[in-house]
Amino acid sequence: MFENIGKFFKRLKTKGNTIIATTRAGEEFLLLRNDFGTVGAEVAAIQKVIGRSAGSVEGISNANVSIESLAENSPLKVHFTLELEQNFSVNDVSKDLVAVVKNDLEKFFAIPEVEIYVRVTDVSKPKEKVKRRVR
Repeated sequence: MFENIGKFFKRLKTKGNTIIATTRAGEEFLLLRNDFGTVGAEVAAIQKVIGRSAGSVEGISNANVSIESLAENSPLKVHFTLELEQNFSVNDVSKDLVAVVKNDLEKFFAIPEVEIYVRVTDVSKPKEKVKRRVR
């Protein structure tokens, strides 16, 4: 299925049904094999999906995400640096975050194995709800 694809890329690694490719410009992305063919997903696109997933978790006021360089025969590694809202448990927020991210990566990119690392850097005041006057 991946014949002649090597001429377009500087580096290729096989990982199950996934090929990790690096373009000549140094951009890394995944080529995912499925029943319908091959789909390419840039690491930047995967990071955006993960960032949006983190934004939907209650208790996170700010999140930065990075994906560790993809290595052969290892799961995708996602690192979060979080700012939690006050009065939220690190354990509860982390559990929700891991569940949402794993679900979204499986749904959007068919990536079943993910290792997620969470680091909390700050605790902020809860977001205030804006009260609007109705006239």
